[in-house]
Amino acid sequence: MNDFAPAPTDLKRRLLDEERQDATRRLADTEYWGDAGLWVNLAVRKVEEAIDGVPVAPDARRDEWTAAVAAAVEAAQETFRKEEDDPDGYGSATLHAVRRRLADIMEMK
Repeated sequence: MNDFAPAPTDLKRRLLDEERQDATRRLADTEYWGDAGLWVNLAVRKVEEAIDGVPVAPDARRDEWTAAVAAAVEAAQETFRKEEDDPDGYGSATLHAVRRRLADIMEMK
């Protein structure tokens, strides 16, 4: 059995709390930010879907699972770039920030 059952929830929190707050702040002031909050929020949802799509096998090691999550988030970023308009780049910037944060987490092990 693996030793990190809460890892998906904990990783989502560590990766996305700041981005969720950013989306909320931007959505609260659309007169200033326009639709930027929508793009940040969409990017956050794409990361959540990517993390949720990586199963935690009973014998998985944390580093292997985190590496699989990193690959899934990278794929989500590429799909986002190809499929979404994101005119001002806020969603893409959010995905980039999440990938940097994930790389930092992976290095801290």
